[in-house]
Amino acid sequence: MLFIYCTGKEHDILKRLYQKPPVWIRKWFPELIWTIPNNNNEVYLTFDDGPDPEVTPRVLDILARHDARATFFCLGKNVEKYPEIFDRIQQEGHAVGNHSYSHPDGWRTGEKRYVEDIERAAKLIPGTLFRPPYGRIRPIQIKALKGKYQIVIWDVMSEDFIQNVTIEKCLKSIKKFCRTGSIVVFHDTNRAHGQLTTVLPWVIDWFVKKDFQFMKLNC
Repeated sequence: MLFIYCTGKEHDILKRLYQKPPVWIRKWFPELIWTIPNNNNEVYLTFDDGPDPEVTPRVLDILARHDARATFFCLGKNVEKYPEIFDRIQQEGHAVGNHSYSHPDGWRTGEKRYVEDIERAAKLIPGTLFRPPYGRIRPIQIKALKGKYQIVIWDVMSEDFIQNVTIEKCLKSIKKFCRTGSIVVFHDTNRAHGQLTTVLPWVIDWFVKKDFQFMKLNC
């Protein structure tokens, strides 16, 4: 497990598993964090694959304008390249999490090498939050990591990085699937730049009108 990335002619049902993980998958992997249950209209915006010198500062500016908090799952190699942006994320009150050093695919990477890559990133990224790249992690890898890390997946995937997903469709999906406690995934990378910086303010405005609060993960 966990997810299959599907585009083009691949089956719609598989795509839906990735975008909105169903309850039965979550029951198979109860040791993973899928949502943060609450009755307080709190949602959790998360950003993967940064920091990026162009995109991350723009995301931080958008969040600051709305006094919103978020969690950034960073790649160790990017933290090394852009330490000043990584410092800014934390200085502005956001949480940071480990997204590995080099973004290995858990399905195609042996346990030892996979854990070593995460531990390399842990030397640069404080805390115990970890999100598997691609959401792909095998039971043997979960077993190796769960004593030290809180493994965070998601409740809603924005699909901001998929080029043929329109901004309108991205926004519609988030509105459809988000609930209080949802963990929503965006990507602060060049690949998602155009989608993200347009959709994010709309998403925040929509949630604000619904009296939602934006919280950082503190599992």
